[in-house]
Amino acid sequence: MIQATTTANLKKKEKELLVLELVALTTAQRVDFMAAHELPISLSNKGEVRERIDESLERGDIDYDDVISYLDEVVPWGKQHVYLFKGPSGSTKNTWQKRAWILRNLKQHAPDVHDLVSGAEHVALPNELTPVSIELSADRIALRLVRRREWFERDTSYDKKSETPAGEPVELRAFVHRVIRNLIVFEWDLKKNTAALRISQLAGGVRYENVKQEFAALVAPWLNLETFTLLDLHPAILNLMKLERSGKGITRSHDFEVLTSTGRAVSVRSNASDASAVGDKATKAVFDSIPGTVTGNTGNFYWLPKRGNPLSEDLRVVLVGDKDRVNFTAPSNEKIIQRVLSDIRKHC
Repeated sequence: MIQATTTANLKKKEKELLVLELVALTTAQRVDFMAAHELPISLSNKGEVRERIDESLERGDIDYDDVISYLDEVVPWGKQHVYLFKGPSGSTKNTWQKRAWILRNLKQHAPDVHDLVSGAEHVALPNELTPVSIELSADRIALRLVRRREWFERDTSYDKKSETPAGEPVELRAFVHRVIRNLIVFEWDLKKNTAALRISQLAGGVRYENVKQEFAALVAPWLNLETFTLLDLHPAILNLMKLERSGKGITRSHDFEVLTSTGRAVSVRSNASDASAVGDKATKAVFDSIPGTVTGNTGNFYWLPKRGNPLSEDLRVVLVGDKDRVNFTAPSNEKIIQRVLSDIRKHC
């Protein structure tokens, strides 16, 4: 059984880390939290925000369950990396779409997850990947998990220079110790038989494939991820570019790379994020001159506000074809993220 760090046994340092993660949210999210708990609102001063939250926790106006609940609410729609799947072949009508069948499966193979059916757990910073909630219906299964992740991140603003007594130069290079409550969400639409594994953003250089494998190993006793097929994103990259070139695009490409049938890579990048990487004569001539067929490899796109979609401003999304992974580079909300993922599926 996984021993999770709950709010009942939080250590002082863990409490500080939870507050730091709350303070690190966007200004709008901090304002939303403070307004919901009737705290004085500060728009920009993170130090002041932290002080007010600490004081409110000490007085008992809010507690750490409130902090965790809010993080669980907003982090799933923040910066993240997503794997898209097709569900297992065969009907799920008499298995996964039957609540009684799922409960028996969980009780036998994953009692910790079975216990979550009656209500989510407020889990803080567990050292192992830990399930914290599960939603079951005839249409959908959604599992949330958390785990403590930490790394040292280079920050030149804290560098210092000095000299030895002999006058030799000394440079102190600063690294900030980052600790986050990494949130993972697995959603399976049983009617469409499609699934997604969403992983909140981690440090640069982290292998999200390892996180995916970690998740697969944890749920293997009751959910075999190997029966799901990872969606190939290469066609979506090419199709979104073609749609944009036709003048009917739902995205604006900033840069992309394609692979030719002869084993070459061709990449194009616009000189500004608000300028399309396709559409001019020079770019068209380059692609028209490529012999054979091409395959989309990477695509740095901006999803555009269009009639009928929930976007109010451009949203940067990177499709990493060789990893079959979607990267949302900015916080958003559920409607927008689900719409973008739906668009990607349509063009795969």
